[in-house]
Amino acid sequence: MRADEAPVQQFLMGLRETPVVRPDLMMGKVRYLYMNSGVVLVETVTTRAVVGIYLHGPGTTSGAGYSGELPQGLEFSLKRSEVRQRIQPPAFSGLMGQIHFDAWELGRAMLRVAYNTQETIAFVALLPSHGGVDRDRRPQDAASHDSEPVSAPASERDDSKSRASTSPIH
Repeated sequence: MRADEAPVQQFLMGLRETPVVRPDLMMGKVRYLYMNSGVVLVETVTTRAVVGIYLHGPGTTSGAGYSGELPQGLEFSLKRSEVRQRIQPPAFSGLMGQIHFDAWELGRAMLRVAYNTQETIAFVALLPSHGGVDRDRRPQDAASHDSEPVSAPASERDDSKSRASTSPIH
Protein backbone atom coordinates (compact mmCIF):
# COMPACT_ATOMS: atom_id res chain seq x y z
CA MET A 1 0.00 0.00 0.00
CA ARG A 2 1.21 3.51 -0.68
CA ALA A 3 1.75 5.97 2.17
CA ASP A 4 -0.72 8.42 0.65
CA GLU A 5 -3.62 5.91 0.51
CA ALA A 6 -6.60 6.49 2.80
CA PRO A 7 -6.07 3.63 5.32
CA VAL A 8 -2.44 4.65 5.92
CA GLN A 9 -3.32 8.34 6.18
CA GLN A 10 -6.17 7.57 8.57
CA PHE A 11 -3.81 5.59 10.83
CA LEU A 12 -1.17 8.33 10.78
CA MET A 13 -3.66 11.15 11.39
CA GLY A 14 -4.90 9.25 14.43
CA LEU A 15 -1.44 9.64 15.97
CA ARG A 16 -2.02 13.43 16.16
CA GLU A 17 1.68 14.12 15.81
CA THR A 18 3.95 15.70 13.25
CA PRO A 19 6.69 13.23 12.36
CA VAL A 20 10.42 13.75 12.23
CA VAL A 21 11.37 12.96 8.61
CA ARG A 22 14.61 11.06 8.01
CA PRO A 23 15.39 10.50 4.32
CA ASP A 24 17.91 7.79 3.48
CA LEU A 25 18.51 8.44 -0.20
CA MET A 26 21.28 5.83 -0.41
CA MET A 27 18.71 3.16 0.53
CA GLY A 28 15.89 4.86 -1.38
CA LYS A 29 13.71 5.13 1.73
CA VAL A 30 12.20 7.77 3.97
CA ARG A 31 11.52 7.16 7.64
CA TYR A 32 8.76 9.04 9.45
CA LEU A 33 9.32 8.96 13.20
CA TYR A 34 6.31 9.59 15.41
CA MET A 35 8.36 9.56 18.61
CA ASN A 36 5.62 10.44 21.09
CA SER A 37 3.40 7.73 19.62
CA GLY A 38 6.08 5.04 19.30
CA VAL A 39 5.51 4.62 15.54
CA VAL A 40 7.99 4.57 12.67
CA LEU A 41 6.74 4.34 9.10
CA VAL A 42 9.19 3.53 6.29
CA GLU A 43 8.32 4.21 2.65
CA THR A 44 10.22 4.01 -0.62
CA VAL A 45 11.27 7.31 -2.17
CA THR A 46 10.16 6.48 -5.71
CA THR A 47 6.79 4.76 -5.26
CA ARG A 48 5.91 5.84 -1.70
CA ALA A 49 5.12 2.18 -0.95
CA VAL A 50 5.07 1.42 2.76
CA VAL A 51 7.83 -1.12 3.41
CA GLY A 52 7.71 -1.11 7.19
CA ILE A 53 5.66 -0.03 10.17
CA TYR A 54 7.35 -0.31 13.56
CA LEU A 55 5.29 -0.09 16.74
CA HIS A 56 7.54 0.53 19.74
CA GLY A 57 6.70 -0.28 23.33
CA PRO A 58 7.28 2.06 26.24
CA GLY A 59 10.90 3.03 26.75
CA THR A 60 13.62 5.53 26.16
CA THR A 61 13.23 5.43 22.35
CA SER A 62 9.52 6.10 22.27
CA GLY A 63 8.44 7.60 25.58
CA ALA A 64 5.03 6.15 26.39
CA GLY A 65 5.18 3.91 23.33
CA TYR A 66 2.47 2.85 20.93
CA SER A 67 -0.87 2.64 22.73
CA GLY A 68 -3.02 1.17 19.96
CA GLU A 69 -3.94 -2.40 19.17
CA LEU A 70 -1.07 -4.72 18.21
CA PRO A 71 -1.36 -7.47 15.58
CA GLN A 72 -2.36 -10.98 16.62
CA GLY A 73 -3.65 -9.77 20.01
CA LEU A 74 -0.11 -9.10 21.27
CA GLU A 75 0.70 -6.82 24.20
CA PHE A 76 4.06 -5.23 25.00
CA SER A 77 4.08 -6.89 28.43
CA LEU A 78 4.11 -10.40 26.95
CA LYS A 79 7.21 -12.54 27.39
CA ARG A 80 8.78 -14.25 24.39
CA SER A 81 7.45 -17.64 25.46
CA GLU A 82 3.92 -16.19 25.73
CA VAL A 83 4.16 -14.65 22.25
CA ARG A 84 5.19 -18.01 20.83
CA GLN A 85 2.23 -19.68 22.57
CA ARG A 86 -0.26 -17.08 21.30
CA ILE A 87 0.74 -17.18 17.67
CA GLN A 88 2.65 -20.42 16.95
CA PRO A 89 6.31 -21.34 16.74
CA PRO A 90 8.04 -18.64 14.66
CA ALA A 91 9.03 -19.27 11.06
CA PHE A 92 12.23 -17.28 11.67
CA SER A 93 14.21 -16.46 14.79
CA GLY A 94 17.55 -14.87 15.49
CA LEU A 95 19.51 -11.76 16.36
CA MET A 96 19.59 -8.23 14.96
CA GLY A 97 22.80 -7.02 16.56
CA GLN A 98 22.08 -7.70 20.25
CA ILE A 99 18.28 -7.80 19.84
CA HIS A 100 16.52 -11.17 19.77
CA PHE A 101 13.55 -11.48 17.45
CA ASP A 102 10.96 -13.92 16.14
CA ALA A 103 9.12 -13.57 12.82
CA TRP A 104 6.04 -15.06 11.17
CA GLU A 105 4.82 -14.85 7.60
CA LEU A 106 1.18 -13.80 7.54
CA GLY A 107 0.00 -13.87 3.95
CA ARG A 108 1.70 -11.01 2.12
CA ALA A 109 3.17 -9.56 5.32
CA MET A 110 5.82 -10.52 7.80
CA LEU A 111 5.29 -9.89 11.49
CA ARG A 112 8.58 -9.41 13.34
CA VAL A 113 8.62 -9.20 17.13
CA ALA A 114 11.80 -7.93 18.81
CA TYR A 115 12.46 -8.43 22.50
CA ASN A 116 14.23 -6.35 25.13
CA THR A 117 16.61 -7.69 27.80
CA GLN A 118 13.62 -8.56 30.03
CA GLU A 119 12.39 -10.82 27.18
CA THR A 120 9.21 -8.74 26.75
CA ILE A 121 8.25 -7.11 23.46
CA ALA A 122 10.40 -4.09 22.56
CA PHE A 123 8.75 -3.49 19.19
CA VAL A 124 6.54 -5.10 16.59
CA ALA A 125 7.30 -4.61 12.89
CA LEU A 126 4.98 -5.19 9.94
CA LEU A 127 7.05 -5.77 6.82
CA PRO A 128 6.45 -7.05 3.31
CA SER A 129 6.91 -10.80 3.04
CA HIS A 130 9.59 -11.96 0.66
CA GLY A 131 8.65 -15.65 0.76
CA GLY A 132 11.26 -16.57 3.33
CA VAL A 133 14.85 -15.62 3.91
CA ASP A 134 17.55 -18.00 2.78
CA ARG A 135 20.46 -17.01 5.02
CA ASP A 136 21.03 -17.75 8.70
CA ARG A 137 20.74 -14.92 11.25
CA ARG A 138 23.01 -16.59 13.80
CA PRO A 139 26.36 -14.80 14.08
CA GLN A 140 29.39 -16.83 12.99
CA ASP A 141 31.25 -15.76 16.12
CA ALA A 142 31.00 -13.16 18.85
CA ALA A 143 32.81 -10.58 16.70
CA SER A 144 30.14 -10.75 13.98
CA HIS A 145 27.36 -9.17 16.05
CA ASP A 146 27.86 -5.92 14.11
CA SER A 147 27.26 -7.55 10.74
CA GLU A 148 23.97 -7.37 8.84
CA PRO A 149 21.63 -10.02 10.29
CA VAL A 150 19.81 -12.53 8.14
CA SER A 151 17.56 -15.43 9.05
CA ALA A 152 16.90 -19.08 8.46
CA PRO A 153 13.50 -20.72 8.69
CA ALA A 154 12.96 -22.59 11.95
CA SER A 155 12.70 -25.83 9.98
CA GLU A 156 16.28 -25.40 8.72
CA ARG A 157 17.94 -24.50 12.03
CA ASP A 158 19.87 -26.99 14.12
CA ASP A 159 18.01 -27.06 17.47
CA SER A 160 21.15 -26.87 19.62
CA LYS A 161 22.45 -23.87 17.67
CA SER A 162 18.97 -22.30 17.64
CA ARG A 163 18.70 -22.50 21.42
CA ALA A 164 22.13 -20.94 21.79
CA SER A 165 21.31 -18.08 19.42
CA THR A 166 17.98 -17.26 21.02
CA SER A 167 18.95 -17.37 24.69
CA PRO A 168 18.64 -14.03 26.51
CA ILE A 169 21.69 -11.82 26.84
CA HIS A 170 22.37 -11.11 30.51
